[in-house]
Amino acid sequence: MSSINSSHGVHKVTGTVDVYTFKEGEMYIAYCPSMDISAYGLSEDDAKKSFSEVMEAHIAYCVQKKTLKKDLEAHGWKIAKGKKLEVQTPSVEQMLSSNEPLKDIVYNRDYQKVSRNVEIPELV
Repeated sequence: MSSINSSHGVHKVTGTVDVYTFKEGEMYIAYCPSMDISAYGLSEDDAKKSFSEVMEAHIAYCVQKKTLKKDLEAHGWKIAKGKKLEVQTPSVEQMLSSNEPLKDIVYNRDYQKVSRNVEIPELV
């Protein structure tokens, strides 16, 4: 993860996650394997917009329940706190070895992969 921002007194680490978009039937799906969350819409843009809302809600819920660090580590994230918070997302290779939905997307579907910034509160 790359930089630290401050918003409302809470420092955030900004980093990048991959989001895969693909069509399933009449719906478009946006899936982030490093957080194991997805969203859908009638268009690709709708799916991406819905995904942003779902990701924000997921992070807010985990922060409220004080489970964000545990949730991220369960998905293969490496989190180390030294002078500053260091966060590393799992590699695609790591996720492909254990994530069946990602294997299905990569090997069986026509997809687009987009890297997105995500802000993780430093309080993890």
